[in-house]
Amino acid sequence: MCDYYPVAARLGDEQRQATTQTAELLRSLGHTVAEQEVGFPQSMSTNYMIRYLAGTAENLAAVDQPDQVSKRTRTMASLGQRIPDKVVQKALAGEAKMADKVNQIFDDFDLVLTPGAVEDPLTIGQLDGKDAFRTLYASGRKIPNFAPWNSIGQPAVSIPAGFSSRGLPLAVQLAGPANEEATLLAVAAQLEAARPWADQRPEL
Repeated sequence: MCDYYPVAARLGDEQRQATTQTAELLRSLGHTVAEQEVGFPQSMSTNYMIRYLAGTAENLAAVDQPDQVSKRTRTMASLGQRIPDKVVQKALAGEAKMADKVNQIFDDFDLVLTPGAVEDPLTIGQLDGKDAFRTLYASGRKIPNFAPWNSIGQPAVSIPAGFSSRGLPLAVQLAGPANEEATLLAVAAQLEAARPWADQRPEL
């Protein structure tokens, strides 16, 4: 398990409980589960943001009608356009070093279990009218555990873990080393067999 979060993120009680219950379920299925910090580099958030904004700019440049894209997305792309290419290339080159540090966890464990979203999701329209910075901040604090694995291009899977007291879905994440998709899918299949979710629906 991982207890690392950016300063802005707070792990909700129900999200923590869902992760703890999943850990106990894995133990009951014969897996060894232990708590251990993952070595996320301090530079990871900055590295990810540089690549995210530069990628947004690159993607917008390929859109046929960029004026049809939201003002918020255009602002993000504008920020990305201002990042010097040498800074982007340095961020890309830093991926391997970040991966090496993160992957030290796999010297002792096969997979990493974290919460999925760490708070209840945003409501529809909650970010309407918010600028790019507030949007990134509000959304990023909900899902801090997804970006690190995207940053280093390693496999991860979000797994349903029941519902909150408000009837909203809870989830956990399993992440693994490079090319270990088969292990992730096998463990996810074990969890689904023990705690089926395909027929689960929130009350409307």
